Amino acid sequence: MNNVQLMGNLARDPKVSVTRTGKTLVRMTVACSETYRGSDGQAKELTSFVPVTCWPPSSDLAQNLLKGDRVFVLGRFTTNSYEKDGEKRYYSEVTANYVGTFPKLAQSAGKSFDDMGTEADEEIPF
Repeated sequence: MNNVQLMGNLARDPKVSVTRTGKTLVRMTVACSETYRGSDGQAKELTSFVPVTCWPPSSDLAQNLLKGDRVFVLGRFTTNSYEKDGEKRYYSEVTANYVGTFPKLAQSAGKSFDDMGTEADEEIPF
């Protein structure tokens, strides 16, 4: 089974292009971080920058994303090749089947968590 799950932030704005057949192709880089304890016992962070390619329908959402957006990607690991200067070269990426985002709670509601529950007309059901 070839299944990849990524959660991270976009390292840069996605690059959007359209194929000759009219399909939207989006290439983006997802920065995925993990924390671990080093041999000295200190917490350390390791960030991997994962190239992701999105074809329709996942490219519909991906083309509207911006650098820094938090994303969740489901896809498959793929390795492709091309020829440059007579030499065959290989590259690996994740081909997305699904791209989702996480809501920005405080910004989308216009309030912070501290402001919740301060409405004067709020009824408490218990």
